[in-house]
Amino acid sequence: GNAVAINVQTGGGPGAGPLTYSWSNGNTSSSISVSPSVSTIYTCVISATNGCSIVRTASVSVSNPSVSITGLPASICPGNPAFLLANTTGPGPYTYTWSNNLGNASSISTSIAGVYQVTVTNALNCTGTQSYNLISSPNISVNVVSNPPVLCQGNSATLTASGAATY
Repeated sequence: GNAVAINVQTGGGPGAGPLTYSWSNGNTSSSISVSPSVSTIYTCVISATNGCSIVRTASVSVSNPSVSITGLPASICPGNPAFLLANTTGPGPYTYTWSNNLGNASSISTSIAGVYQVTVTNALNCTGTQSYNLISSPNISVNVVSNPPVLCQGNSATLTASGAATY
């Protein structure tokens, strides 16, 4: 992610002497550069040689959009379409980039099983990415046989189905 600089500005009083800095991330300078992956509060203890000290905090917010994908339906029969919806939270507005050059809208339609990925970018140029595996159900193969295959009006035939576990 992006780095953020945090600076401590001090104005030591008379007799304060040189100041020392002790940050919660272990740094000991008056200025630190951080790149947190989650929102974080940094604490700095500033101490003077006269024994006085103060504590200051700085909050760094991470605003990457959170993304999930919903498939409607979750699996498809061969040749039938599904809609993939990118559900996004966090500060907007958003832009969307789908894998396989499928567009830049928050939802897409596809009839091809496979892994789809969307990258969402917010106004701060922070991104969130999510993948979705669209599953294809196997083709249904059922055979129906008429016995006899040809009959006269008024006669009956037996139809027998095969290829499925239940009918």
